Amino acid sequence: MVEILVSVVVLVIIILVAMASLFLMPEVLSYGANVENVQSLLTSYQSIAEAEGNNFSDLNSLATNTNYYFFASGTSWRFATGQEQVSLNNSNYTRWFSLGSLSFTPARPNNVKQLNLYVNDGNQTYESDLIITKWR
Repeated sequence: MVEILVSVVVLVIIILVAMASLFLMPEVLSYGANVENVQSLLTSYQSIAEAEGNNFSDLNSLATNTNYYFFASGTSWRFATGQEQVSLNNSNYTRWFSLGSLSFTPARPNNVKQLNLYVNDGNQTYESDLIITKWR
């Protein structure tokens, strides 16, 4: 009789764990896809910034505490003030960057810029900082 009772309790526990897994699995998979989307959006902005970073005359016009986004213009990239709305894999994101504030002693070299890259998924804002230097 005790063996039957223990077997029933174990079976109930197994069923509860299986049901909990079925309810949690879509949320876990969704979180993984969101992380991949955010990383992809940050990486693409980083690639654009690194490619366009040598155009320091444009970067020198950036104001601190202002949001910017990149947009394609002909065969190059430009930036405008504001934030970009992006849809990726059926999810909506907001993406932008701003001019960071580097601290150097005694002074910040003119050939170094910090860009703060951001992606918001509607719940959380993710940030990646990028240091670019003028090399030509």
